[in-house]
Amino acid sequence: MKKNRKAHFFVVLVLTLVVSYVSALGLDFRIGGNEVRLPNASEMRFGIDIKGGIEAYFVPEDPDYFPTDKEFEDARRVFEIRLDAKNVMDREILLDKTSGLIMVRFPFKSSEDASNAQSTIDDIGKTARLEFKDPDGNIIFDGSEVDDARPEFYSGSGIMGEWGVSLSLKPNGAAAFAEATARLKGRSLVIFVDDVLIFAPRVNEAITGGHATITGRFNPDSALSFASQIKSGALPYNMKTESYSIISPTLGQGALNVMLYAGFVALLIIFLFILIRYRLLGIPACLALLMQISFTLMIINYSNLTLTLPGIAGIILIVGIGVDTNIVVIERIREELGTGKPIGSAINAGFKRALSAVIDSNVTSLFASFMLMVLGTGAIKSFGWTTFIGIVINFFTSILLSRVMTRSLCDFPGLCKPFLFGVKMGYTSRFNLNVYKNRRAFVTGSAVLLIAVLCISFIPSMSPKLDIQFAGGALFNYSYTGEVNTEDVARIARDTLNREVAAITTRSVTGDQTLVLNIAGRQGVGSAASAELLYNLTEAFPNSDITAKDIRTVDPLIGRATLQRGVLAVLLAAVLIVLYVVIRFRALSSWSLGGFALLAMLHDILFVLAAFIVFQIPLNDAFIAVLLAILGYSINDKIIIYDRIRENNKIMKKDTPIESIVDNSINQTMTRSICTTGSTLATIFSILIFASIFGIVSIQNFALPLSIGIAAGGYSSVFIAGPLWTAWQKRAEKKMGAKS
Repeated sequence: MKKNRKAHFFVVLVLTLVVSYVSALGLDFRIGGNEVRLPNASEMRFGIDIKGGIEAYFVPEDPDYFPTDKEFEDARRVFEIRLDAKNVMDREILLDKTSGLIMVRFPFKSSEDASNAQSTIDDIGKTARLEFKDPDGNIIFDGSEVDDARPEFYSGSGIMGEWGVSLSLKPNGAAAFAEATARLKGRSLVIFVDDVLIFAPRVNEAITGGHATITGRFNPDSALSFASQIKSGALPYNMKTESYSIISPTLGQGALNVMLYAGFVALLIIFLFILIRYRLLGIPACLALLMQISFTLMIINYSNLTLTLPGIAGIILIVGIGVDTNIVVIERIREELGTGKPIGSAINAGFKRALSAVIDSNVTSLFASFMLMVLGTGAIKSFGWTTFIGIVINFFTSILLSRVMTRSLCDFPGLCKPFLFGVKMGYTSRFNLNVYKNRRAFVTGSAVLLIAVLCISFIPSMSPKLDIQFAGGALFNYSYTGEVNTEDVARIARDTLNREVAAITTRSVTGDQTLVLNIAGRQGVGSAASAELLYNLTEAFPNSDITAKDIRTVDPLIGRATLQRGVLAVLLAAVLIVLYVVIRFRALSSWSLGGFALLAMLHDILFVLAAFIVFQIPLNDAFIAVLLAILGYSINDKIIIYDRIRENNKIMKKDTPIESIVDNSINQTMTRSICTTGSTLATIFSILIFASIFGIVSIQNFALPLSIGIAAGGYSSVFIAGPLWTAWQKRAEKKMGAKS
């Protein structure tokens, strides 16, 4: 048994290297005569800022028709659902309600350019009004009665089979369909999409199952596209594409390379730290972490998900969770070795005792990810998908693979040396902090900082700044020739208008170039300020022939419905987390335990907001990305400590004061808290340093508040959540004692 187990490490090592290779360089192979291709890392679908994309203008097909506000919002919702179905998470949907225009920006696919982006524009702009009619033209039901639509291959149809779309109907639609098919037996039923006949099947018998099938003229791609159109619902009015332009990347390949270098350096720092501190136990941990990252990126790439800024935040979060899981396990093994147990027994006991903490912390993070996947859209959905995939893989790599490798290595007699584990007999935590006794100082310190930031925010020049994504604003369009630097353009516009400004460049199919300024704020820009801005731009770029074209007023990019769904997802995730804590920690006062976890998470969110205020970073999608990352990291961090409190509550004497149990638990997990927070911060600081050196402002504005939020999350886990819960428990015990 042991002899065979020695090979397990090398099997997992080879598997990890293969997955890493495929994730980076891709792979082509054949299965049963069909060619299968796994794309390489360079083919990943990146956001507009790195890859570039398309800017399409949609207007009513009837030039005399002007949509209502409700129709505008319904159209935005349909566009969002259709883009979600295509895994296009990095997009902007702008509503110009003064002219009836909707502008949609989205990135190219990895294999797409301007020559073949028209199909995506057509797909999202199609009205897709589905109608089932009888031969006399009477409508049986329409697309509003469709509950679900999905592509399916019907192998029994024809010689080679054919693709189609399967519809699941709502109760009213199912009843109408059953009645119509019973009535039309022997006759034809006709199916129209946008008043075009696409299918006229003969009815042979009544169909009562609430399902319908549409076949004919479909291939896999068109079936998927048609299903997503039907599922998203019809657009509220007919539209046409007025024009579209190519968006030039504002950061480009150079920024991507900088991020790759930063990620490589951060990973190298983490690996070196784990190997130096944990020695032999660090080898399986590093390989498990490499497998987790590679496998996650491979799935994201293969699924053609857009890697957005929130997606990058999700990857940083799962790196932190992966490091945390491995460190939790290793520290438990070291504790078992410190009691004098043999190495094999210590490894088994360490994994067993760490399992509950790992499960609880990962499951609570999964709740948040799942709710964001289900209810979120765009950037929020991107974050949910990324973290959900990474956390599921973390269970596999950090528990299963890490255990297999660790036990395999320890079957080699030459590796079972105490110095290779860095643990001496009697090893325990070196920390002996009296956290509960000093709780007022810790809480007061946080409160003073937050109150100071609140006071600062009332200073007009230091108040929170809303980007166009939250505030709406105006689009200033200029024609130009040659080349302009969008970072310099945005800086000039900000200095001139004292408003938040982002700049992009586009190129029409005829080659005309347009400079687009996204200017945040609903207040107008006067003619004098507009003239001054044009003058400053022409002075800065004298050879570019910059000329004003037009100005459009737009609603916020992130609509009210999108924000509401995001907030609802976070609230439902919080409810699920509290319920989970109540069930899993029922041996303690679980309701209050969950409540103080949420209170500590609110503390972390406020510090993130404070970072945006103090450093005058505009609130935009980076704020959403950081917020979501901190929520996931924060609850994961707190559950680890809660788990140790639960364990100590069982094994320590019944008359042990609750404050002693909590302090002991915090001290026992302090090494893990420092190592995990430090490793995660090292990752973010590497990104921040590289972004600062190369002047990538958008990445700086993301990494800086994220680092502050991670630090706040680590602080609140140790010094806020547990001590405040302890004080609450002691107060409750005192009241019960007084009553008795």
